[in-house]
Parts: sequence; C-alpha cells; structure tokens
Amino acid sequence: MDERTDYLYAFYDFVRHLMRMDGGLAGFQVHANGSFQVDDERTLDSALDALARQVWAGQGGVRLILVEFARSDMRAAFQRFGPEVLAGAHVIHVTASDRIRAQRLARRAEPPQLYINGEDVVIRPADNHALPSNAAQSLYTVDDLAGVRAMRQFDGRVHHIDNDADELDRARLDARLDAFLDDVLRPYHLSTLPGH
Repeated sequence: MDERTDYLYAFYDFVRHLMRMDGGLAGFQVHANGSFQVDDERTLDSALDALARQVWAGQGGVRLILVEFARSDMRAAFQRFGPEVLAGAHVIHVTASDRIRAQRLARRAEPPQLYINGEDVVIRPADNHALPSNAAQSLYTVDDLAGVRAMRQFDGRVHHIDNDADELDRARLDARLDAFLDDVLRPYHLSTLPGH
C-alpha cells in the first residue's frame, strides 16, 4: 500500500508565495506554527493536480493507494482525478465534532523543521501539520457527503466513519473497518484469482 497527500504540494506553493519565487502567488494567509489557509480553495488546485498525477504514476506498480485530502467542495475535487481513477476508487469519509477535531489538531500539530544541509536550506513539513481553526471550520463543516454518495463514479463505494459515534463503540468501528478492508482487498485475494 502507498499513502499520498496533497499537503506537501500545498506547502510548497505556500513557501513559494512567501518567498515570491513565482512572481507572487496570491491567496495564502500565514498562521502560527507553519500553518496557512487560502482565501479561495481554488488556490489549492495545483496541489490537488500534483497529487492526482502522483496517483496516476503509481497505478501500475501499487495495488492500493491511500489518498488523503480535504476540500469543502469534495465533488469538484474528485473530478480532478479523472474517470479512470474514480472508477476503481473507494471513499472513506470521516466526520468528527468540532471538539474532537480541535483536540486532535492541538495534540498532534507539529511545526515544520528548518535546517541547513551543506549549501541547502531544508524545510521539512510535518505530516501532522497545524491547521487554523477557521480553516478547519470551512473545510470540515460544509463538505457534501450526500452529494459524494450520489456520484455515479463511486457506485456505492462511499464509506462513512463518524468519530463521535464510533469512539463510543470500538467493536462497531472495528467491524466496519474489517468489512471495508475485505471489500477493497477481495479482488486481490489469491483464492479469487483464476487457477487458485
């Protein structure tokens, strides 16, 4: 399994904006601990496109690619991956209350590391990056799960995890995760292949 996220590409665009290396990419706002947000979600389209290209490049060699991103307009974001990718994709949609989200972000957030390596200045962003509370609000409270479920490209392959309910019933969560993994991995089980 391979894991991919658009955060590194978004952070790259953010740093380029700060340094004005690209003539001044507009739309980013700076926040504490290396975090940022954008005035318009379309500013992050180039990061999502870079992620989509990475998924395309990995399709032939990796059987399962876990792709992570967050957008308020999920349907528009999915379209950037193209119909061939979406035809075989499953969606895991995770929701959590404002309280749980805020606690997790505060607990896990790590600022990017900055150091000198020979002649190079290296910035290493954390996978567990900070996220401004107003950005979290705009991302996670308006995405359209019903609209994503209705997308014909996924054909019933949208799986929902409600952190508030599932935190209270771990056995239920484990059973749902087992069912999801079985659904995704079944085509790759040797017992289901011809001649086995």
